[in-house]
Amino acid sequence: MIKILFAIGRLSVGGGEKLLVRQLQHIDRQKFDPYLLTLFPEQKDSFEEMLYATVSEGAQFFETRWKKMKFRGLFDAVSWFQLIRFLRKEKFDAVATSLFSANLIVRFALLCAGAPAALVSYEHNIYADKHRWQIIADRFLARWTQKIIVDSEIVKRFTAEQERIPIDKFLTL
Repeated sequence: MIKILFAIGRLSVGGGEKLLVRQLQHIDRQKFDPYLLTLFPEQKDSFEEMLYATVSEGAQFFETRWKKMKFRGLFDAVSWFQLIRFLRKEKFDAVATSLFSANLIVRFALLCAGAPAALVSYEHNIYADKHRWQIIADRFLARWTQKIIVDSEIVKRFTAEQERIPIDKFLTL
């Protein structure tokens, strides 16, 4: 069985969050042992209830397989330490990150942890207003990312050009 971690900033209402909840609902539990990681405390509008209600194992499943971090920001040293320790302890076979905060924090933490997990990252949109440091960070972390999954060909072309990442690194849904 493949132990896989799905990581996202939080489950607040949005397209990337909804896609992740749907993936968790339909993942083949005969082949995969899924875990969920959220980095930031939940806001009041969240897909959390939907997740509990629609996954057959419900709350019991996520009591043991949902790691809820409490990052207060990018420079929260205590949360970084806890995340790196968690990644070292759990030894995931694969990690899938969604949206910028998880793409940045979890991919970097995996490097720090020396975790050999296969790494997949989701880019859900065209981010024309990304800061230069964000583009540089994404380009750097793409070296250790096996695939970057995108929603469309235009997102693939835009991201590849913006971040100067080889086009063969991308997979379009």
